Amino acid sequence: MKIKLTNLFALLIFALYNCVTFSRPTNKEIISANYGPKPDPAVVEVLTKVHVGKMLLDPQSVQWGEISEPRKVWAFSFSDSREAHLYGWGVCITYNAKNQFGGYSGFEPAGVLFQNGKIVRSSIDKWTNQLNGADNFYGVYYYTNFCPTHNKEFWTHEEEDNNRNYE
Repeated sequence: MKIKLTNLFALLIFALYNCVTFSRPTNKEIISANYGPKPDPAVVEVLTKVHVGKMLLDPQSVQWGEISEPRKVWAFSFSDSREAHLYGWGVCITYNAKNQFGGYSGFEPAGVLFQNGKIVRSSIDKWTNQLNGADNFYGVYYYTNFCPTHNKEFWTHEEEDNNRNYE
């Protein structure tokens, strides 16, 4: 009985923690957040291509689809810091590369988050995410849905105003 109560208590604490930690920022927080300087699109493209290339089995085989313009985004922090959210500049990309069998696997969408000219998170690289505090599965999963076309969770306040009727 004591073990069941302990497990129940632990589950309750975990559920409450997730409710608090994974809440969306308020519009006031989104508007007043420090996103840092907008990165140069040409630099973003080069850094993104190098970053993706490091993650692939055959980087020479990459076929590039979209690399969007940098835009203000927010994401969950997933770290031990007191900050619940990261704010920065995100790009949406699509790429296709050969898999371990030598065939193309199809275009994959991904998101890359920049802060102060550096990549701090991406849906491609679990190692970078862990290095920057996203040491759980949710961080990697969430960035798979990074682009606003896939998930409206990253809309900034301008898009929030334009799309308020969808909420």
